[in-house]
Amino acid sequence: MNTVIHEKIESLLYWADEIYCYFDSNLNLVDINNAGLIKSGLGPSEVLGENLGELCPDIKQSGLIKKIANVLKDGKPLVLNDLACLIFGAKYINLKIFKLGEGLGMIITDVTDIRQSKEKILQSQAVLRNLSLHLQSLREKEGRRIALHMHEEMAPVLTALQMDLCWIGDRIQNGVNNCPVTKQKINSMTEIIDTTIDSVQKICEELRPVALDDLGLLPAIEWQVQEFQRRTDSECFFISQVENLDELDSSCALCLYRIVQEGLTNIMRHAEATKVIITLRRIPLRNMIELIIKDNGRGVKKAEISSPKSFGFIGMRERLVPFGGKLSIKGIEGEGTTLTVFLPFIQKKAKKNG
Repeated sequence: MNTVIHEKIESLLYWADEIYCYFDSNLNLVDINNAGLIKSGLGPSEVLGENLGELCPDIKQSGLIKKIANVLKDGKPLVLNDLACLIFGAKYINLKIFKLGEGLGMIITDVTDIRQSKEKILQSQAVLRNLSLHLQSLREKEGRRIALHMHEEMAPVLTALQMDLCWIGDRIQNGVNNCPVTKQKINSMTEIIDTTIDSVQKICEELRPVALDDLGLLPAIEWQVQEFQRRTDSECFFISQVENLDELDSSCALCLYRIVQEGLTNIMRHAEATKVIITLRRIPLRNMIELIIKDNGRGVKKAEISSPKSFGFIGMRERLVPFGGKLSIKGIEGEGTTLTVFLPFIQKKAKKNG
């Protein structure tokens, strides 16, 4: 190696935080900077002259030693990431290897802390997602309990009250004391009760989709489509390419139902659309279900898709995570938005006898 080049490199890298090594054409260590000696805990006499394969057995065993040797032949630099290296205390390292003179230069970066930080972040995310799933499950169970309670307790009372008012109204109308003001009050009260019954039904449906429990996923989506058309005066079509999804796990069915519900709610609030098409199909080769919700509205913007305030999109993604599902959203300004969901087809668990 050229002495001048060697001295310049040595002066630049001796005190660097990254480890610099120089190997000869036989991959024997010729030079190592101070960081390498400190982090390995070895002295110069213990490492100089040693072969790369002996210094880093992990590299030798993995077969990477051949790739590194090829750098000497073709001169093309090589980058290797996240390698375990025992010589530096079971650390994970990134390697940058390049031909230098007749030998090889190698820059080693310790990425152990970064790797551990990433792992901790991933673990935290997993914990938060599991917590989110648990809370969703609790909300659904609580919603079902409240909806059942409202249906069993409030609906009969309101219906009975409505019948009593109709009875009183008939008696007043047919009696001698037919008071227009009293009749008007009774009619007003009857209308209020009708509105309250409708509200109770809507609240129960929001808390727990009765149609999903009683009829199944496909009829439940059809019901949502009808409700959307009734409330918005927009065209909405549901195209199902499957006859039934009776074998689908109930949690997956609920996930798809809620995504359709949230998707239609977003369209109603923000899209300014006049036409919506919902398509559902099964992909047997991939064991997946594909759900597409497409509208002809203003088109969602990229900033809106990634915004931390887009709770609808965030909620959809979080619902899919436990099942390994994916969500993609694409908006074209003035042409509309397409929301695509891929969800693994998870079958219902067989009921145990007895």
